[in-house]
Amino acid sequence: FHTEHLDRLVAFDPMGGKRFAFIVIDGHGCLVGELDGESRRVLCKFRESIPNKHAKGGQSAPRYGRLREEARHNLLRKIAETAEKFFIRKGEAFNVGAVVLAGSGSLKNELYKSSLFHPKLKALVASIVDVSYGMEQGFYESISLSAQSLENLGIERQRRVVLTLFDLMMRGESTCCFGIRDCMYALRAGALDTLIVSEKSTMARVVLKPTTASTTSTTESTERFLLEKDFKGANQFQSTGGDEVVVEEMSLVVDWLLENYNSFGVKLEIVSDATQEGSQLLHGLGGFGGTNAHIFTYSHIHLHIL
Repeated sequence: FHTEHLDRLVAFDPMGGKRFAFIVIDGHGCLVGELDGESRRVLCKFRESIPNKHAKGGQSAPRYGRLREEARHNLLRKIAETAEKFFIRKGEAFNVGAVVLAGSGSLKNELYKSSLFHPKLKALVASIVDVSYGMEQGFYESISLSAQSLENLGIERQRRVVLTLFDLMMRGESTCCFGIRDCMYALRAGALDTLIVSEKSTMARVVLKPTTASTTSTTESTERFLLEKDFKGANQFQSTGGDEVVVEEMSLVVDWLLENYNSFGVKLEIVSDATQEGSQLLHGLGGFGGTNAHIFTYSHIHLHIL
């Protein structure tokens, strides 16, 4: 099955934070699973058959009809209770970003319309898809079929994140920043609550280390930021008569942040340029923006930007 759309979605939202819930239903049982980052997990599955429709007439037909309806109702109740067990905590959806209902028949639609289905989960249903199979095969098929819907959901959330930054900027608030210089300074100072970075940013981080110490310098490493295409090697950082330096580390800033943002206690939002807002972040603000946990003054910034 093709999951390229979901691979991109995971890349856009490295924090993950919220999983996708899948409920796969057929006339013989149900599977409840989750997609969390790149991991697919079956949380629960059970089999419970529904009697076939009674084709014969006579006095027994209504009784068979009632038994069939009771079996469908009981199955829906069990599915709803199972979903609530895994995805609801204290009356709220727990760590769930979206819900996908899948199945080969009408039971998935009946569940969505049923009062048995928890309203908090019903509100998160992003896609209802028809699959050819039940259980694990249906789970994998539903991931592929719902990929575009889940990507669109992630793109819309990214758009709202950037709009929040733009709103603070328009109001002249001192609780936001933009550009690599201010964002990295606020990050180092522990002032950021959320750091927003374009996934298309080509800004690189270079760590330089002097090869020897002199009376006027130390062997401490220094950090420089520049566009990846402008990096020519350690010699471009060598000043006339200065100490020789070597490149100790180099990576794209977005990759470095993905590995290290947790150590700064900041939320990291990686956004695409697929929306107008995401494109404005990349081309208008250099691909970096942030919201502060408190009012912060951006002065006396000593950050090497080339």
